[in-house]
Amino acid sequence: MAKDKKKKRSVKLGKNAKEVKVVAVLIATLLLAPMVIFALSIRCVDIYTFVNVDLFPLWYVALAIGAVAGVLFCMKFATKEHGIWKRIGLFAIISFIFFVGLGSVFAHLNHWFDTSKPVRYEVVIEDKDRRNRRKSRDRYEFTVTVNGDTFDVNVPWRDYKHYNEGDVYVIEYREGAFSEPYYIGVGWLNN
Repeated sequence: MAKDKKKKRSVKLGKNAKEVKVVAVLIATLLLAPMVIFALSIRCVDIYTFVNVDLFPLWYVALAIGAVAGVLFCMKFATKEHGIWKRIGLFAIISFIFFVGLGSVFAHLNHWFDTSKPVRYEVVIEDKDRRNRRKSRDRYEFTVTVNGDTFDVNVPWRDYKHYNEGDVYVIEYREGAFSEPYYIGVGWLNN
């Protein structure tokens, strides 16, 4: 009879161990998925040239969520042993990561869920500019004029390499899903 209790107990522990592993894998997946989305979003957010926004659409929402995430993370993982400066630093790092990540995700969602009809403009490239960044990818821009307004539009590297000043380039104006209008380089003429 004692052997039967031990067998039942060991079987019960075996099931719990399997459940713990499944839960651990599920949690790891749920934590990794947003990180991957953030990383991919941050990598190519500079393809949009927003009309009324300097950073990205809904930056204030991303900032608020980042601050909340920083507070929650510090409440959960920071202890009094860490000291005030380590807790402040942890809060700042977590808040910044969420701010940048969510901001870039919002920029992409503004494009992906945009149902407005794009307005195409054939523009003449007035100037080319390559902005060298020390710690991130370079940024490629063409200076163009649309309806009397002159501005820089972000373009892919392949377009920057292929087109020169004086060439005709196609850009699209879109309203954006979050009512944040932007220009995006298309690069070719449809005849």
